[in-house]
Amino acid sequence: MGWTMRHSVVAQSFRGVLGTMSTGDDQSGYSPFIAELVRIRLDPEIVRRARRYAGSQELGDDGLQDAFYILASCRDPAQISNIRAYFWTVARREIGRQLSQVAPVDPAALTERREPGDVSEMAERQIRSERRLARLRQTRDELLATIPASSPDPIRYRALILSVAEKLLAEALYSGMSKAELNADLRSGYPEWLDPAGCPATTRDKRLSRARQHLMLMLITIDPDWEVTL
Repeated sequence: MGWTMRHSVVAQSFRGVLGTMSTGDDQSGYSPFIAELVRIRLDPEIVRRARRYAGSQELGDDGLQDAFYILASCRDPAQISNIRAYFWTVARREIGRQLSQVAPVDPAALTERREPGDVSEMAERQIRSERRLARLRQTRDELLATIPASSPDPIRYRALILSVAEKLLAEALYSGMSKAELNADLRSGYPEWLDPAGCPATTRDKRLSRARQHLMLMLITIDPDWEVTL
């Protein structure tokens, strides 16, 4: 079955599941995987995230719709360990494709059956993110002690770096947060130091850069193989 025909069939399934779910019919006959995809597709947080990432409601909704169609075409959904994270990864890639007008994703490449033990790149990233997040939460006190006292209120500064690190690792389960979002979280978490009124821009930029460095050092402490520059 060609992609165009599969896309049409899945679209009909999506409308059918929506109808049965909206009426509270638990006897719809659709697979648990499709039902879970529908719940993720309609989740307000996922919708908000997609629209914000796309910069428009239309592109965000289109990306979510495309992600649903692609995942619903998966021949072996059992190999997807975290459906929500995988869904967001595909949705973000589809939104990026629409924004940059690059070639569309081939569903066959995404759903291709792999040999036992061969883990997809997205699955590997998900596992790494989960392990990093777990380590941060297990060693919170030790990590706080590694953050330099780089402001008039060291306790608040350290708590901010730890909080943003935790959020960044949590967001990584859904393909990450942008540098602009990271900077906004740092500034809003401690505006008196990182975004004070009347402070020269060069001073604010230096403080923000230093905060990102401290954040990255914490992430490297959590995992020496941390590969992203903030």
